[in-house]
Amino acid sequence: MSLWLPFEGTDGSTTITDSGPTRHTVTAYGNAKISTARGDSCLYLDGTSGTFLTIPDHADFDFSGGNFSLSCWVNYADTDITAIGQTIYYQQTNDSTNAVHLYLYDLSNRRVEFRITQDDNAVLQLKGYKDCFYTNNWNHIEVSEKDDDYYLLVNGKMVNHVTSSYRCANYTGLVYIGSVINLVKFKGYMDNFVVR
Repeated sequence: MSLWLPFEGTDGSTTITDSGPTRHTVTAYGNAKISTARGDSCLYLDGTSGTFLTIPDHADFDFSGGNFSLSCWVNYADTDITAIGQTIYYQQTNDSTNAVHLYLYDLSNRRVEFRITQDDNAVLQLKGYKDCFYTNNWNHIEVSEKDDDYYLLVNGKMVNHVTSSYRCANYTGLVYIGSVINLVKFKGYMDNFVVR
């Protein structure tokens, strides 16, 4: 396990602790905070400008070897279905022309996408089918790669699989949770964020 964010703490706390072995430093910006509004403690992001988490780059986030998984619980609470999307995980090198992005998109149809961009081209797009997640309810989202096989699962059900030789790069920028550098902002709750 490379990262484990259980988002445990008191209501309103802005202290986010990595309970994985590396103990990454997690910084909360804007209105990112622990919330107990949904029962057990979790992360709440209100979708406003400047609200997200960052983690410094580390070898734990180098997915170029072809074996990794990202998973978390999300409870998407935004009613604006015209938004570009809602970011779960994002990292880039220099700018968005070379990046990896896991996000909710096509919000009116409730879909999920995992995308790898190289030189401003989307070389891999793993898209979930229509209505694959629920609004205002908890959904478990996982993307993984084993060798050249990519899998996207929502609530334990595989919603897409592709075989591709394209890989994530060893990106050098900050890891963002809940935003693409203050764009494509997430509004809602997250819990139990894990990188393996």
